[in-house]
Amino acid sequence: MSINREIANVKAFFTSIQLHLSDEWLKSCVNWCREEVLGRHYTFEDLRSKVYEQWLVLDLRDAPITILPSNLSSKQNFTLNGSFCLQMMQLVDISKPKLWQLQKIRNSNVLTRGTQQDADVAGTGKRLLQMTLTDGIQEIEAMEYKPINCLSLNLSPGTKVRIVGPVMIRRGYLMLETKNVKILGGDVEELSVSHAAENVLARFLKLPENPTPKAIEEKILCVERGEETNEGYVSNVTLPKNVAKKRNLNEDEDIFALPKTDYKNNVAKKLEDDEMAKEIDIMMEVEAELNQENCQIKQKVDERNDDDDDVFASLDIDAHLDQVDAIFNTNSEPIPISKLSENRENNTTHKIKAKFKSVIEKLTFAENEYKLVIEVEDASGTLKVRLHSDVIANFAQCSPSEFSSLKNSITSPDDAAVEKVMKVVIQVKNKLLELDDVMSVQLEKNRTPLVTKIS
Repeated sequence: MSINREIANVKAFFTSIQLHLSDEWLKSCVNWCREEVLGRHYTFEDLRSKVYEQWLVLDLRDAPITILPSNLSSKQNFTLNGSFCLQMMQLVDISKPKLWQLQKIRNSNVLTRGTQQDADVAGTGKRLLQMTLTDGIQEIEAMEYKPINCLSLNLSPGTKVRIVGPVMIRRGYLMLETKNVKILGGDVEELSVSHAAENVLARFLKLPENPTPKAIEEKILCVERGEETNEGYVSNVTLPKNVAKKRNLNEDEDIFALPKTDYKNNVAKKLEDDEMAKEIDIMMEVEAELNQENCQIKQKVDERNDDDDDVFASLDIDAHLDQVDAIFNTNSEPIPISKLSENRENNTTHKIKAKFKSVIEKLTFAENEYKLVIEVEDASGTLKVRLHSDVIANFAQCSPSEFSSLKNSITSPDDAAVEKVMKVVIQVKNKLLELDDVMSVQLEKNRTPLVTKIS
């Protein structure tokens, strides 16, 4: 049989199982298999098996061919139908702080604490994987919308994956379930170090990468919080550490089985309110690992000599005059947090110069007010504070009444409203991470101090 005829037959076979190959790459691969690998008396099955093995270790970006519909990452509410053989570029768990995960993977002692303290840092014990997929031309982010047992942080970068529709796309993310994913195997050697989960985390945190990334024992990234169900995101899944890098066509016949399309018509239905709330909740979380990063950066210590404080400390002033002085304290220099903690008079306002440390109670919205409790710090100590709704509104660039309207719009099919809500949440998050300023703190009896103004 002529080489052109063989190439056409191989292409027709793979196209029939919805695995699309670049003509140029297929021609060179068939030539190589004939000349370097196969004997004189090979069969068509031998040839297609060798082509498949080579495709499994191919970087699809080196033999690009358009497979996915264009501009998928810009789709807000879309259903992807069909079957697509793609390459997994990288995979990470986005349910926990990146620095916390990296230190667990690298057996760092920085965050070696008790179980409850671990839980406080890491948040939920449930896994939520996000992976980057490509057809060689277009990249798309995919999220573990429901538990998928075949996915693991130890999947080799470059693993080939079959995505089976219908798949929901929400705000540019493929929302995957078990029925949507089939691991085909393979890897790409050039990606094995740079795109390993450990180094993806390190690169995000601008920390040194590991030239020999470790296999991840996923149970070390699980946080025990008593009984939890696995109905939502994955909690503690036992997964194979290694996926076969090469698979023979005859070893697993259902690799190429075409998907059944007996799913109900309503699978593309918009997310229910509680699922939408989960997504927004994820966006509202300020990543706790950044708090630890701040601890690794040399703190800027304000070494001001507060002569006025020393003078007043030596005077015997009546308590009511102290209180009057505190009321007019908005014009004075900031005082250390440690000194504020000693001065707990009711209904007094003081200035402190502090920076954001962590979120104590996440951002919520109720009774037409924003609510958020955070911890701030200076060189002298830390302080738990509430942020006034007006302060948060200033961060968000969105008034409570405007946000209330947006929140009500989420229950209807209004993608524009959802995007605006996300923008508000991200604005608040970014402002918190940048927070290092003078703030007016109001002390109230039996209540957490309230930040009324940030200058």
